Amino acid sequence: SVPLPGARINVYPITLTSNENGEDSAMLPSGYYSLRVLLSNYKMKYPIDLLVEDKDTLYIVVMEQATTYNLTVNVKNTKNENLSNAEVNLTDYGTLKTDSEGNCTFNGLLPGNIMGYVYFYNYIWRSIFMDLTSDSTINVNLIPERYTATFYVTSKGDPIINAEIIIEGLDTLHTGLNGYAQSTYIPFGNSIPYTVKVKDYYTHTGTFDIWDTDVLVTVNLTPLGIDDNYDDLQPTIYPNPTTDFITVSGINNFSITIFDLNGRVVYQNSNQNSKIDIGFLPKGMYIVKLNTSKGLSIHKVLKH
Repeated sequence: SVPLPGARINVYPITLTSNENGEDSAMLPSGYYSLRVLLSNYKMKYPIDLLVEDKDTLYIVVMEQATTYNLTVNVKNTKNENLSNAEVNLTDYGTLKTDSEGNCTFNGLLPGNIMGYVYFYNYIWRSIFMDLTSDSTINVNLIPERYTATFYVTSKGDPIINAEIIIEGLDTLHTGLNGYAQSTYIPFGNSIPYTVKVKDYYTHTGTFDIWDTDVLVTVNLTPLGIDDNYDDLQPTIYPNPTTDFITVSGINNFSITIFDLNGRVVYQNSNQNSKIDIGFLPKGMYIVKLNTSKGLSIHKVLKH
């Protein structure tokens, strides 16, 4: 027999290369391993599975000449950036990892159908299928995994309705009656910028990180024109529940906006009358927003 140098020996997750004596070695924990030997113009004469026990073992792999081709796999993301250390697995040929240029090359592949997949952490894996008839290169673009970013927007503990949240370059959403909004298609990343805007409040900007799990982003907005007496703003609405009228006490000079549970404005007024007729509204729960020179106050009112 003639030693074959330069053969790539795949014992996942280890890749070895035979020396001038056709040999290489590695320390492996006990267990079963799949062995694949790749070399241009040769193929393994017999398949071999390794059984590693608590002793040194020599395995002899017999290669025979054959028509083979080389296949280079180039892996990038959707930004056309090379992905190094991505795992490329080809059925019957084992697994290689991409280099700094996003490439790995399988030597000694037999002509015919080639199947496999490409995997990289935080990306959606992609399958490979081709009919190999010559030395070839295939390009694989991986799509990042997507996660959910939930925003909770409040002011002084009260939820903010219909706040606009702009996630730069990715999504625009609005909070509901409970102050929450979700974006469900955010790729992983660090320092993702966002902006929160809503009438009568200062605009808030910030960043958040999302890596391998969903995140909750809590935002506390400051009302426009806030002063030192803001904490003294404690209006009350009565009766609650009501059948026709509500009365606002504890504040003067206010405007009132009433929303239904779908976020639609059903009543709006800026007069100074503290007694407000809502008898025309259908039965149900409503959100009342009071706006004064000292800030905003939000209440829930049940109409019977």
